[in-house]
Amino acid sequence: MIVLAGAMGWGEEFRAYTGQHWAALGVCTLAIVATAAMGVRVRGSRYESAFRIWLGWTVLIYKVAETVYDALPHRFEVASSLPLQFCDLVAFAAGGALLVRSRVYRVLLYFWGVGLSPMAVMMPTLRVGWFHADYWLFWISHALVLCAAGYDIVARGYRPTLRDLGSACAWSLVYLAVVMGVNAALDVNYGFVGNPRTGSPAAIEQIGPWPFRVLPLALCVGLLFHGLYAVWRLPRWLGLWGRGAAD
Repeated sequence: MIVLAGAMGWGEEFRAYTGQHWAALGVCTLAIVATAAMGVRVRGSRYESAFRIWLGWTVLIYKVAETVYDALPHRFEVASSLPLQFCDLVAFAAGGALLVRSRVYRVLLYFWGVGLSPMAVMMPTLRVGWFHADYWLFWISHALVLCAAGYDIVARGYRPTLRDLGSACAWSLVYLAVVMGVNAALDVNYGFVGNPRTGSPAAIEQIGPWPFRVLPLALCVGLLFHGLYAVWRLPRWLGLWGRGAAD
């Protein structure tokens, strides 16, 4: 398999929407399902707390180590090494959601982790293959966030409330204001709301030219968040089941 992948160039270059991409997505999906299934299996047992804490620290320690690694002199690039992408911040929120009793971390893990992280793996800006550290850093980081989100929904029963929706939108606006200031000061493109010369997924560039795409992009994210809230309320609105738990 390694020889075949090497012959296809998978080791040196990452090509989106090819077998290489689908294989990575498949592995991520298996990891998410396995984590959620393990969470359900240990739920209510003496191992539940240990599993939750182990997962939380795994995500947090990994993200801290990745951030430190990217800050090393031979690695650091101001356009990509600062932990200012949504997926960077939600990894820290994922650790917090599993380790401390704070609703806001669970809110961000759901709305940012479930809403935005899948877009990063479906429309990756990754360019290098599995012979390069960046390949593994990208996939492991996103897989851990999605595993934590899947566990929190399936095993811990997180369900968004209307207040959670408002909180997610408010924190996203704070993020937008901060990151646009950073982008303007450093001429970078964190959050894909900066100068597109530093690279954005093609789908985002189709929304419109910078800076005019910022407002439509923010509206799209807002609609996505409303959809993530409504998906849990729609069956009740349709009378298919009674009121569920808000937690």
